[in-house]
Amino acid sequence: MAHDTVLRVFVIIIAIAFVAQAVVITGLLLVVRRWYREFVQIHAEAKAIVDPIAAGVTEIIQSARGPVRAMGENLVEVTGTLRDRVRQADVVMADLLERCRLQIARADELVSRLVASIESTAGVVQSKVMAPVREVSAVLAGVRTGLDFLFARRRATTARSAGEDENLFI
Repeated sequence: MAHDTVLRVFVIIIAIAFVAQAVVITGLLLVVRRWYREFVQIHAEAKAIVDPIAAGVTEIIQSARGPVRAMGENLVEVTGTLRDRVRQADVVMADLLERCRLQIARADELVSRLVASIESTAGVVQSKVMAPVREVSAVLAGVRTGLDFLFARRRATTARSAGEDENLFI
């Protein structure tokens, strides 16, 4: 009998546990249904708000496709034109640089010839003009020296005789 009582007690405890589990699961089911209804309601409200926004964004994107495509095409065209202009400017600058180099070389050659010509002219002037000028200068110096010599004797003689006369006068 003790076995039967213990067995009945265990069966009753197990039955109570099953009932408790059924109550808890039923409560969970009711809570999950309520959450599901709230979720469906929030989803419907969000969809009501997001759908017009999404439609507007879609419309904007679709209307912007043409202008964006045109801008892209224009950008490609402008880039090509700019590339061509840069190439042309590069060719022009290379030509200008080469011409400047040639002109500088010509100016350098002209200045070198001018300096050589001036040096040559200075040599000719020195040999052709300065030599006779030196000769004339030497002749004039000789004449001057001769004249000084002649006049210096007379002066010296007159000065000496005047000094002798003074000695006699005292």
